[in-house]
Amino acid sequence: MKKYYFALFLEPLPCLPQRFFLGNILHLKNESLFSTLATCQKRFGDTYASYFGPSRFVCINNVEHVQEIFTKRHIYDRDSFIRSNIDVVLPKCLRTLLGDEWHLRKRIVVEPFRQTELPRYLSNLVHLWDLIIENWCIEKYVTDDSNKISSTTNGYMLELLMEIFMGDSTIPEVSFADFCDAFLRFNGYVDFMFTTFFLPTIVKKWRVKMTKDYRESEALLHSYVKKLSDNAVITEKNLINSFLEAHKKEHMSENDIFSDIIDILTTAYTTTKGSSASIIYYLSTNPHIQTKIKEELTTIGINRDTTLTIELVNRLTYIECVCQEVIRHSTEITPFVARTALQDDIIGNDHNRINIRKDDLLIICTYNIHHDPKHWKLDPYQFLPERFLDEDPDRHRYAFLPFGGGHRACIAQQLAMLEMKVFIIRLMLLVTVHRSKDIPTSAINPVIRQEETPDLTGVYLKPTDEEIS
Repeated sequence: MKKYYFALFLEPLPCLPQRFFLGNILHLKNESLFSTLATCQKRFGDTYASYFGPSRFVCINNVEHVQEIFTKRHIYDRDSFIRSNIDVVLPKCLRTLLGDEWHLRKRIVVEPFRQTELPRYLSNLVHLWDLIIENWCIEKYVTDDSNKISSTTNGYMLELLMEIFMGDSTIPEVSFADFCDAFLRFNGYVDFMFTTFFLPTIVKKWRVKMTKDYRESEALLHSYVKKLSDNAVITEKNLINSFLEAHKKEHMSENDIFSDIIDILTTAYTTTKGSSASIIYYLSTNPHIQTKIKEELTTIGINRDTTLTIELVNRLTYIECVCQEVIRHSTEITPFVARTALQDDIIGNDHNRINIRKDDLLIICTYNIHHDPKHWKLDPYQFLPERFLDEDPDRHRYAFLPFGGGHRACIAQQLAMLEMKVFIIRLMLLVTVHRSKDIPTSAINPVIRQEETPDLTGVYLKPTDEEIS
């Protein structure tokens, strides 16, 4: 009751009107979370509070505050919101751990993601992206009328990730199609945990665990991961072998291995799907950027038969700028970053001082920061890769947060960037992206000045050979 009383009567920060027990939950009824955060910034400024039930969310849009939060790693750690939701379906995975447990697990998980390991992934990335692009060329449009990609494309994306993380993912006893089906069903329950974040955890846990479909998909995934572990080629250096080595040393149980493998796959799948959709969307609406990318590939001497190396990829400056701009501008990749206060604290100075209470959830509004005119000379609501050349050289280091920040930043960020670059390279070498003018697109959200989700309805790929002919 003390929390409810504070929320209703003593909150010192500006805040939307609240309702007893619900807080600000009803404000999300007709508006997405990041759209609500953008609305609040325009109304209240860089710092404001929000409540979901009695839980206090302190929303941060000031880059100096962000820097202080990421620097105080002993005070601000993995947010309780993510931990409590993920822990229901994937207990004891890396994202749910704290303290020494987290440090030990991170040392195990990070090995396959180090920069020195990236060259090993290039041939698989090229091969699987080519299959996905070829499949999109066969299909009439990239997505169906409901803006969903096909099951074939989903399967190729999962195959891409499995080959990167697990090596040979072929299991004679279980078809890969059955695995894909079980994974996508299970991933739906992971999404459910977050889309219903306002419900008590115990209610969601009961809802999920009592569902037959969830239990069946979880059982099949457990079986697949167990057989994958049994058939692993020990000489290969990949994620599953890092886990098996840790299991021998009793640093991880079989359930820990399952939780981390599925958690990494769900995170990577969501990111890969979101980033590839965003890339195609922005290229389809900006044909001149496609022309610039193709010109850069020609200048560097890269064609469809060129064997890619890390050195060659790193020479593609404009493509890197496109990747950075996709991450900055997209609503699909990192709309916010969250941290939980482990103790009372004060951030800011006398002019922008914020009192933080233990267990407060701090929402760093990355989408807002990425679109704040204070940090960007070029219009932040326009898709302009050139801003990452020399147009905004003096921006604050925390004005761009592509993969979070601090000690909890994404451990796979270098691999994620490489994946995006290779996708753009192969896409622009093989096809040109078009959008049918006869099919209407989604409405623009006036708050964020773009579509909330990349609408690929009516987008199609035309092979480069056909363009020339």
